[in-house]
Amino acid sequence: MGGYYIHEKGNNVDINNLYVSDRAGEIAACLAISMVISFIYILLIKIMPKAMVYCLIVLSMSLLFGIGILGFIIGELGLAIPFLVTFVVYALVLMCLRKKIDMGIILIKVASQFLS
Repeated sequence: MGGYYIHEKGNNVDINNLYVSDRAGEIAACLAISMVISFIYILLIKIMPKAMVYCLIVLSMSLLFGIGILGFIIGELGLAIPFLVTFVVYALVLMCLRKKIDMGIILIKVASQFLS
């Protein structure tokens, strides 16, 4: 197991120069950890879909707002303004469609029964 790449000389590809990455352990660990996190996520969605949906909404909105504020703190307006505009649009969409969130939660609950 490992990452493979072909060392190119000019435009010609020489198959004899196939090297194995020295970070095979890290790649395997990342794959294993991502699989475990995916299974935990699906399990939590199956057990408590409403809490997971609301937590993910709060988490994503707090990340958008936090990165926007951080952009102002470090003086990067090119970072701050797009993130805060996205935060405002996201908040407006959630306010307008808040009654449909419960229907989405029910659909997620039904879909999670088929996943596991």
